[in-house]
Amino acid sequence: MDMKKIILMFITLILVTACSKVDYTQTEKYPDWVTSPTYEGGIAGVGSAKITELGFDFARKEAMANARADLARQIGIKVNSTIKSYVAKSGIDQNAAVDKVVEEVYQDVVSEDITGSRLEKTWESPEGELFVLMVVDNENIINGTVEAMEEMDDEDLEELKSEKSQDELRQELENFFN
Repeated sequence: MDMKKIILMFITLILVTACSKVDYTQTEKYPDWVTSPTYEGGIAGVGSAKITELGFDFARKEAMANARADLARQIGIKVNSTIKSYVAKSGIDQNAAVDKVVEEVYQDVVSEDITGSRLEKTWESPEGELFVLMVVDNENIINGTVEAMEEMDDEDLEELKSEKSQDELRQELENFFN
């Protein structure tokens, strides 16, 4: 091949590359909080919904419901594992009564904290999808868990409800969530 053809191919390659459309990845198009939701002092959940002919408010409510579902999943996992860890460390036998209490506390805390969640940010994508960031403070989760444990009426678990145990549980939750 002669030198002119090589130079011509090289210049063509440069022009094609320089004039080509830059293809951004999906994560580069979205704000950081959409792709990596975080909230200092709490838990963050992201939800989205397509804005349709039903309107912006409908999409906002749907996106918020999806974000709350994300929060519920995260809170449930953390509360469940923290309580089970606390029960194991306290030396109480893991039995059906303990499992029942863990499940009841989990349900109480999740429903209470989802009610206490708040809308932190919104963003509408160029494609017409609405994203919302919902947050819950760690302190709400900790207080809700301790209160739910105090309200348990199972006699077999009185040891878990003692003041010392409540303080230890609060410390365990604070260590986990902070």
